[in-house]
Amino acid sequence: MSNNLVDAKDWETFNTIIINLHRIYKNWLNIFPFQLSMFSHLKKDFEKKLPIIQREGTFYNEKTESLEINLFSNESFHKFLASKTAIILSEINTMSLYQDGQISDIQKLKLELLLNERRTKLESQALKSMCENPDYIEFIKDWFKDEKAFIEELTPLINNTKQKSPKIKRLSAKFYALYHRLLIEIEDTEPFELVNDTELPKKLIEGCGIKSYGFDDGQSFYREYRKINTMPTHEIAIAFGKGYKEKLIKLSNNNAKIIKLLKKYPN
Repeated sequence: MSNNLVDAKDWETFNTIIINLHRIYKNWLNIFPFQLSMFSHLKKDFEKKLPIIQREGTFYNEKTESLEINLFSNESFHKFLASKTAIILSEINTMSLYQDGQISDIQKLKLELLLNERRTKLESQALKSMCENPDYIEFIKDWFKDEKAFIEELTPLINNTKQKSPKIKRLSAKFYALYHRLLIEIEDTEPFELVNDTELPKKLIEGCGIKSYGFDDGQSFYREYRKINTMPTHEIAIAFGKGYKEKLIKLSNNNAKIIKLLKKYPN
């Protein structure tokens, strides 16, 4: 990469170069697909940076007795951003997400890719109108093309796997109701505020069952919660039967506080 040594005292030249490099960097930020969920966690970090000083950094020129800063030239900065683009795209992609088990909705991902590919094309056309066509644009376009092809091949395989996977038997509503009571006891969630100081808030509890535990309408969750809300622990042990603690511990993903609390409950 070519050197672009600038005397720190030459503020006018220094400022002109920085403004120009900042413009190039902003163009890269606009075109790189940070809107994709797989890249969104990187955006804030890159927005905070302006990596315009080359690795060689700064030099003290003994002849002029001044500090010289080694800034990128336009050409070398474009090459730097192209290299950065290639590295990110090689590390984060649909394949890496699939291998990490992070693809939960493949149709949503396909829509994301489609919309952001279109956005990238529009942004790149704007740059071309300014007579700029940096290499990273082609890298991103090729990446979108490869990702779309890969996900088209992957989709039927994922759907086939889902069809063959046996459905996991869901616990009955009473276990989720008791689990929620335990969460309140260990102060991991707020207790339901009573209506008129006496009645449980039916709609609120039903909503909790739907949002937190995946019930269709929440009515069964409300009915069971109402039953066990103030039920003594010895009655809970009788009502839930042998092995109920193990089921609740599994439901809590081995929450240490839940395990400790359940020790106070009878078997």
